[in-house]
Amino acid sequence: MNQHKNPFFITIIVVLFISCKANYFPENDHSQRINYVLDDTTHSFYYLKDSDFKVDITRTYFWYHNGQMNASKGKILGKPLDGEYVAYDLEKSPVVTGYFKQGLKSGTWLYHQKGQLSQSTEFLKGVREGENILYADNKMVSKEIYRNDALVEIVDFEDEVMMFTKRFKNGKAEGKWERNLGDSIEVTTYRQGVPIDTVFKSKSTLIPFIKLN
Repeated sequence: MNQHKNPFFITIIVVLFISCKANYFPENDHSQRINYVLDDTTHSFYYLKDSDFKVDITRTYFWYHNGQMNASKGKILGKPLDGEYVAYDLEKSPVVTGYFKQGLKSGTWLYHQKGQLSQSTEFLKGVREGENILYADNKMVSKEIYRNDALVEIVDFEDEVMMFTKRFKNGKAEGKWERNLGDSIEVTTYRQGVPIDTVFKSKSTLIPFIKLN
């Protein structure tokens, strides 16, 4: 099992200029920085001046037009967001940090609640790809694995100890589901959502528990 991602080791350095309305900051030849205020949240981001690329009709794009940030599936009706993205509250604490590439979410996105890391999600070309980790009280409580936005595995933790691992294929239970019972592990095998058999797994033996037809 991979080492746990501890939120204490995730450092975020954000340098922002605050404005009550959208302001433009030239960044380079193809993008500008915007500070866009909506309700109690400031969104800081860049956008591409030109968007000469093919749009994927299955993806959700984020773009900027007429002083507003928008999102739409399969189309771009403004300037696509590109580069670092930060949303922060009135106390200037980060709420969301991430990265856009040609209007699509990319890389690792971090979500915070009351100053603490609550979620970390990996994106590729606008969809979840890799780990989606949930935190509570600075501890990992759940880790989901996605492949092309499809959920393939969930691992639940208690005090950062693995308690339950569930695997999926095409939205149905598949493969071995493992539950930590303390001195043993209950292993149930699924095929296309149907449980096939269940065994108890100890340190040195594998004891058949029940067989299901």
